[in-house]
Amino acid sequence: VDVSEQPTQRPIKRQKRSYSGKKKRHTIKTEIVMQSDGKIVSVSKSHRGKIHDFRIRKSEKPLPRTSIKMADSGYQGWQKLQSNVVIPYKKSKKNPLTKEQRAYNRSLASVRMKIEHKIREIKVFKIMSEVYRNFQKKYNLRFNIIAGIVNFRHAF
Repeated sequence: VDVSEQPTQRPIKRQKRSYSGKKKRHTIKTEIVMQSDGKIVSVSKSHRGKIHDFRIRKSEKPLPRTSIKMADSGYQGWQKLQSNVVIPYKKSKKNPLTKEQRAYNRSLASVRMKIEHKIREIKVFKIMSEVYRNFQKKYNLRFNIIAGIVNFRHAF
């Protein structure tokens, strides 16, 4: 599970809703759920850039209980809502990570690279990598079509 963020044009009204503090510009976010073999299973509806990744996850339908869910540190707290959630450890000022925790985070990151590579495959399409200038209502449809093309490319 991961979120893709794409820059958009600055809206005329209600600019604070779509401004992403992380990217320092106006964006659209879409969550991607992928199986371990690389197949994109689900694409969430698109949200404005201000919405946090975990809030997008809570607004979508829950994933099957039996599956193991791997996510990045933006999904802290998901373990309380569902079982079988694997999230990297976060360090704090008072408690730095131990060597075992750092090794665990690295192994998890190497497994999670598959979804980052899938997002890159989606962003190979120019409409998904540059500033989105079309109607925002059609964005989700276009994202789903491109995710389908990426799946088709790998014969899923």
